[in-house]
Amino acid sequence: MIRRALAENPDSAESHANLASVLQASGRHDEAIACYEQALVLNPAFAEASYGLATTLQKLKRYDEAIRRYEAALAIKPGFAEASYGLATTHHAQLRYDDAIKHYETALAIDPDYAEASCGLATILQALAWHDEAVVSYQNALAIDPDSVEANPGLAITLHALKRHDEAITGYSKALAIDSDHAETHNNLGNALQALERYPEAIACCEKAVAIKPDLAAAYHNLGNALQALEQHGKAVASYRKALAAAPDLVKSHINCAAALQALNRHEDAIGHCEKALAITPSSYAAFNNLGRVLQEIGRIDEASRAFERAIEIAPRRTGLYVNLFSHPRRPALRGA
Repeated sequence: MIRRALAENPDSAESHANLASVLQASGRHDEAIACYEQALVLNPAFAEASYGLATTLQKLKRYDEAIRRYEAALAIKPGFAEASYGLATTHHAQLRYDDAIKHYETALAIDPDYAEASCGLATILQALAWHDEAVVSYQNALAIDPDSVEANPGLAITLHALKRHDEAITGYSKALAIDSDHAETHNNLGNALQALERYPEAIACCEKAVAIKPDLAAAYHNLGNALQALEQHGKAVASYRKALAAAPDLVKSHINCAAALQALNRHEDAIGHCEKALAITPSSYAAFNNLGRVLQEIGRIDEASRAFERAIEIAPRRTGLYVNLFSHPRRPALRGA
């Protein structure tokens, strides 16, 4: 029908833009770009065509071109909330947070009920660890769209970061009522339950997450943590190793696996995981600290001391590290003593 309209009126900018929209929706981006550009040749003041072209360029990650086209749409139509939102998401994708915040706020000033803009703003505030502000922005989004699949888990993650674990659990549960097959949310719920030492429930959540997404390393890691807390060390090792099979460079799984292996008196295996962690991240104080504990336990005191000392060099403000250094037979002289 659209092509027939074009055949009958090839100089119709609207028909070219309508065809471009259909092509974009079907993933034929290059053809869509050509149609939008033709629409703009026919009508350079066609704000919606400039906006449509920008969204297509953004999908192709041609961000600088997309920004120019969004700005052109706004120059033609200053109150174009969707174009301001598009600018925000384009800057957001490039981690240009200050610019993204400015444009999200502009979109909301134009349309206070723009739920997606409130949610986008919240995700940046969360990434910047401005958690209280992020909570407000997520709540604004949910007041407009209570079933938002982005805002519900986003709010729960932020509440978790604030250690408001009961509220986070409620939020994750609501998100799962909307989308029960979201593996990451099951995993995050498990993490919040662990924070309240509700380990059997946490285990069930993590197991659900990996049933949905078998390569979700974070869920295997969190499952290992819950099992370790229940002193099920063998099962914890197996879970950490599944995490590492999915993400071989996951340093925290190497470190925690080493601790579980140490509890099983499998010291050489534990040392191996500490060394792998340090090969990936040589500045991991936690890996040096765990390595020191294992070496200390098997009587390799000088090596343990060197590991503890290296941990302290990396993180001198972590006072707990000093306890390990001064709690075993070799106590180096204090400077100035």
